[in-house]
Amino acid sequence: MGAIGYESLIRTVYNCKKGGAKGADANIYRNMEMTERYLTDITHYKAEAEKKQNHKTAFTTVRMFVRNALRDGLEKIKYSATREDIDKIEAMQDVLYEPGFYNKKRLDEIIKKADEIFFKNGLTEG
Repeated sequence: MGAIGYESLIRTVYNCKKGGAKGADANIYRNMEMTERYLTDITHYKAEAEKKQNHKTAFTTVRMFVRNALRDGLEKIKYSATREDIDKIEAMQDVLYEPGFYNKKRLDEIIKKADEIFFKNGLTEG
């Protein structure tokens, strides 16, 4: 899914252009990807602890924007969505609220599935 999928989700929920809502910018996600690459880059000059903290901070930022988008998107579709779709979004929110959640692959799956559910229920990108 990646950065474009992340931005698409935020823009779909808030019906805005790039940068039109807090978090609606693929560069936020790309920053997280960059900090993840630095974790294993032995030529990167920062200390191991600093690399880990930078990645944790960047991942948490993306996770927070996605979590907020799921909350706000669910509010917009709660009367038109099926119970199954609502349950799926709520389950995704539960995963994102876990304090130790730093799994990029799972985050990408959540972003993709949430974007599909919101689109199916009438939310479109701004």
